[in-house]
Amino acid sequence: MKTFACILFSLPIAFLWLSCDSTNTQKEAEIAQKEQKLLERENELLKKENEQLKRDTAVKEQRKRKNRVIMDNLQPQDLVGTWNVTMSRLTSDCSGYPAGDVIAEDWVLDFVEDKIIVKVSNSGTNVLAYKGEFQNNTLTLKSTRTALLASGTATVKANIKDLNQMTGSREMLKGSGSSICKIDYSIVLNRATPHVEF
Repeated sequence: MKTFACILFSLPIAFLWLSCDSTNTQKEAEIAQKEQKLLERENELLKKENEQLKRDTAVKEQRKRKNRVIMDNLQPQDLVGTWNVTMSRLTSDCSGYPAGDVIAEDWVLDFVEDKIIVKVSNSGTNVLAYKGEFQNNTLTLKSTRTALLASGTATVKANIKDLNQMTGSREMLKGSGSSICKIDYSIVLNRATPHVEF
């Protein structure tokens, strides 16, 4: 009878143990299934991300090719418009013009009779004018006589970086005879209203 009581007492424990084991196995299967779904979803998202990256890269390459074609066929008329200009004074041996100063101007470029004409204004006041040409994606300008440069000259060389920006240098010679001094600037021109690239 003792044995029978032991067996009767052991049966519910064994049943509970088997039941717990069955529940654990079921939960493990559910967790494994959820993990599998998460992995599939993650792979799907990675695939979509890679596809988007490929599309973005293709669009950028297309823009670069189009920009190269435009740059290879750039004409002086393509430069017409208002440009915001920043000049940083690099060196100067002229009194009153210390190196390190930064000047902001607005330049209005126009194309008249095969020449580039530039009207320069500083805070709305016309201060200078240039005349020059555009060849091989380089803008070369020389100042025309104004009150500011009654006894001197200014020359500008700017290379086209893209349809909306040029960079280069400006050299200004002031004075005359043996009292000529020189000022060198780095120059950045940004189109006031940028061309939109497609």
